[in-house]
Order: sequence, then C-alpha cells, then structure tokens
Amino acid sequence: MRKQSVLKIWVISYIFIFVIPLTTVLVNYVNNSNALKSEIYSSHELMLEKLAAEMDGILAKEREYAGQIMATPELIVMLREKERNSEFYYAASNLYKKKQELETIYEHLSCIICFTTKDYVIGSRADISTVYYRGSAALQEQVSYEQWTELLFGNRTNDFSVEKYITGKATADMKEEHIVYVETMKWGRSEVANIFVSIPATIMNELTEFMTNGSILVFNIDGQACLAFSSEGITELPEDMDYMNPTETTYEKDNNMIIRRQSGEKNIEYYMIVPKRDFLYEYRSMRNMFFISLACTLLVGIICLVLVVKHNYNPLYSLCRLILGDEGTGNEFLNLENAYNKLQEEKRRITKTAINTHNTAQSFYLLAIMKGWPITKQIFENVQNNTEQERFILIAFSLPVTGDDKEDDLFSFIVNNLFSEYMTDEKFYVIEENQCLYYIFCVKDTTDWKNKCMMQLHALEDFLMKKTEKPLLIAVSHWESEIENIRKQYQAVQEVLECKRLFGEKGIYDTEKKLNDEDILVKVVEYVRSNYTNPDLNVNAVVNEVGGNSKLISRNFKNKTGMSILDYIHTMRIRRAQELIQQEDKTLEEIYTMVGYTNDVTFRRVFLKITGMLPKDYKEKI
Repeated sequence: MRKQSVLKIWVISYIFIFVIPLTTVLVNYVNNSNALKSEIYSSHELMLEKLAAEMDGILAKEREYAGQIMATPELIVMLREKERNSEFYYAASNLYKKKQELETIYEHLSCIICFTTKDYVIGSRADISTVYYRGSAALQEQVSYEQWTELLFGNRTNDFSVEKYITGKATADMKEEHIVYVETMKWGRSEVANIFVSIPATIMNELTEFMTNGSILVFNIDGQACLAFSSEGITELPEDMDYMNPTETTYEKDNNMIIRRQSGEKNIEYYMIVPKRDFLYEYRSMRNMFFISLACTLLVGIICLVLVVKHNYNPLYSLCRLILGDEGTGNEFLNLENAYNKLQEEKRRITKTAINTHNTAQSFYLLAIMKGWPITKQIFENVQNNTEQERFILIAFSLPVTGDDKEDDLFSFIVNNLFSEYMTDEKFYVIEENQCLYYIFCVKDTTDWKNKCMMQLHALEDFLMKKTEKPLLIAVSHWESEIENIRKQYQAVQEVLECKRLFGEKGIYDTEKKLNDEDILVKVVEYVRSNYTNPDLNVNAVVNEVGGNSKLISRNFKNKTGMSILDYIHTMRIRRAQELIQQEDKTLEEIYTMVGYTNDVTFRRVFLKITGMLPKDYKEKI
C-alpha cells in the first residue's frame, strides 16, 4: 500500500482551494458590479418616476388654475369691452377677487392676466401696466419696463416656461426662478388676454431633498434645459449639454448614468444624472472586505489542514492495512467506502430480491386466479401452504375516477391505509387494478366475522364522506374454503360493481344477498356480461332473452344508465379488448374476434369512438 496516496490528493486539492476563490472573486466582481449597477438604476428610476409624478401634479395645477380663470364670465366681459369703461373696471375688480380666492385654494400659485390691447394688468393688484410696474419696486430692480411688457404682451404659446419676473405675488423675490404656464385667450380678431400662472421653482426643493449626493435632476422644456435640482435644491445647470438623448430612457455618458422620463405635460422631460463614482466606491469597499476575508480563510485552512493530516492519517493508514491488507492502492477513504458500499449493496440486493420475489409471487398468483389466467401451481406452493386451514372472502372497492391522476392515487392511498388500520388484526392480501382495490382475507374463525367487517366498512364510508365527500362503491363476496375459488368471488363482486356503476349507485353490497331477479335491467346487464363475446349478440337478442317490450326496455335502460343497450354491448367488448391488449401477446385480429366482432372496420370504429384512439395506437402506447 502506498502510504502517500491521500496526502498527494490533499495537496492537489489545496492548490485548487487557491484557484477556486480567485475564480470566485472574478465572477463575483462582475456579477456584483452588474447587480449593483442594476440596483442603482432601479432605485433612481423609481425616484425619478416619483419626482416626475409630483412635478406633473404641480404643473397640472397650473393648467387647472388657468382653466378656472378662463371660465370666469368677468374675463369675457373685459375682452368684449372696446374701451376701459366702468363696466370694464367693475369686471376687473370682480376678476381680481376671483383670482385672490383661487390663490387661497391653489397654494403657492400666483397669476397675472394681461390685456394686450388695453395695456391693462391684473396681478398683485388691478391697474394699467405702467402703474402696476412702478408700484413694484422689486420688479423695477430686476428688469426694465420695456423688457417686462415684452414678456407680458408678446405673442405667447400655450406652454410652460421658466421665468424670473412674471409672478402675481407682490412680495415675491424677483431673483427666484418661476415655472410659468401661459394660456392665451382671444376675443374677436384683436382682443387678446395672456394668462400667466406661476409657481416658485423652489417649491421643488422639498421633492428633491432625498436625491443621492452628486445626483442632478434637470428640467427640460422643448429640448432645452431650464432648471437643475440637487438634494440641496436649485443648482447650476450642467455645462455639458450632450447628456440629453431624446430616444433612450436609460444610458451612460462619460462618468455618469442618465435616466430620462417624459412628462405627462407637453414638451417637458426630466433627466436624472447620477455619477458612477457612487456605486464604484461602494463596490471597491465590498471587494476589499471580500479579499481580506478570503485571505484569513485560506490562512486558517492551511493551519487546520496541516494539523488534520498529522493527527488523522496514521489511524487511517492502520485501518486500511487491517481491512485491505497490502492490496489496497490509491485513496484510502475511497477504498474503505467502496468496501463498505459493496457489502451494503449486496445485503440490500439479497433482501430486496427475497421480498420482491415473495410479494410478486403472491400478488401474481392471486390475480391470476381471479382473472382465470393459466398458471403453474408448483411455482406458488409457498402461497398455498400459507393459507391452509383458512376460509377466504373477497372485498372489492371501486374508487371514484376524477381524471386527475395525482388526486386519484392519493384517494386510493387514503382508502388503503384507513381500511388496513381498521382490519389491522386480520390477515389479508391487497391487489390494486384499474382504480379498484381487492382485499383477500384469510380467516380461521368466520363466526360473525362478516358482520364485524361490514361495521368497519360503514365506519370507513362515513369517515370518507365527511372528510372528502367522495362516495365509495364496495362489494363483499361469499365465503370460499379454497384459495383457487377466488375466481367465483371475483366474478360475483364484478357483477355487483358493474351493475351499480351503470345505475350510478354507491354504497356497500353483499353478493350473498342476490340482486333483484325481477329487475329487468339487472337481467340485461347480466346477460350482456355473459354473452358479449357472441358475434350475434344484439339488442333484439338481449330483449328476447329477458322478455318484455323492446322499446320500453331500451328506453328504461338508457334512462337508468345514460347509454343504450347497444352502447353497453360495445363498451363491454372494448373494455375486454383493452385488457387483452395489455395482458396478452395477440394480434388485433385475434383480439377483436375474441370479444365478438367479425371485422376490423367495425372494431376500429367503435374502439376509436369509446377510447379516442385507434387500436394500433393504443397498443403502441401500452
């Protein structure tokens, strides 16, 4: 045995320990960078959406304010009057009051209404433009009268703009930027009123104070940057205006990430500029901490590895020498594991083979007897010997079919487990086939046994109805003294199950209590089940056998079962054909002959109608 085999593998593994973390660092770096970048984009996109919604709400209020002014009848009166007469001044006074009322409703908004042909202004007060201008010292300090009147009385489009000098607040700071909405109203060909609704841009400061440091929100009108906001409020516009891209919503430019959103208002856009350095700094810190942790882990790993090799290898080597001798080569752990696995596998194989062989023999033997298959009894002597001096009874459960295989299997599992618990003191065999459970009980003392069993079956039925609301159809056979007579019991319970299924009935039935011989429909079922292999079997033959009116019997049978007598004959034949296809290696010609058909055309047509597929397709599927 080579003593150094495990040590060599450990050394090679340790080399890989160095390679794997390095690879992991590189992969993590790329993934974390992309993930962090994506998170930064997402968080700022959400922030921009919120800011855009808030700002759009403010702009909408300006538009709404202007609409309220335009709807006032006083404005129409002032436009309609050719000169500044008493009616004009009366309307101006009322319009000014209306404007003051609206400004109490629309907080922070102010309005100036300019009548261009009449040289008249309604703002912080109602007066002609020259008197209004001279009455505002703050306005005179910032702009000349000619510049101010050009802004007010010029041709303006119905749009937003950023102005410093247009505000209806008498105490407003003329140095502040205002976001102004202009609405022009005309009367006739020459009478024009410009309605200016403004709000201080500083109102946006509260909205942008949650922005990250270094980020800038740019307010654009008609593709021109008009305002810029940082977390501290209004800031200087970026000098480099190449960041604007009207076709992309998220992109990168130089050392910045750009996020663009279109406003709900016309010709307005929002751009958020986020420096890349923010997330790169965070990532570098995370990466450095990762490398430090990795270095510490590798150092501790090396120390532990040396101690483990020194402390553990000698006992391992001695154990391998004891079990494998000098023949063992290669990795000692694998050698020990392989030796142990071989022993366990051999043990499991022998045990499983013995159990499976015994259970398979029992199940196949009992199923073969019930179905009437040819068998070699010498193969099943053990099964027969186990049931000597006992009497036998067959209990069959017809389980409901929902079409959901998982649900049907689960219900079968529940019934099997519950009934096995109820009859835990009894000896029985269980066979499951085609949504039916068959219990063969081997009983030495049959005194009052069936009555006790029926009580258990009723208890099971009540329990399942309460818990699952699914009814059971159960048939209990008569007693037999020999196991080979199970075929008779099987035929008896199948007859009961078939009749009750056809009639849509549920419950527990004892085959010793014969079905009502006077019931014509039951006689029809019995006769068809016994003679469906006869090619000459038809509706008239069935009716002639049971006696009575042909039309009346056919109508009652269909009302009771939901199918005609002919359909039932075909169903019995096709059901038997399916069993033969599954169980026996016969040609389709042999099979359709065995179930009562004289030609393959009729057989294929009926098979397709009942099963939804042709016989050959069904055989290939099986």
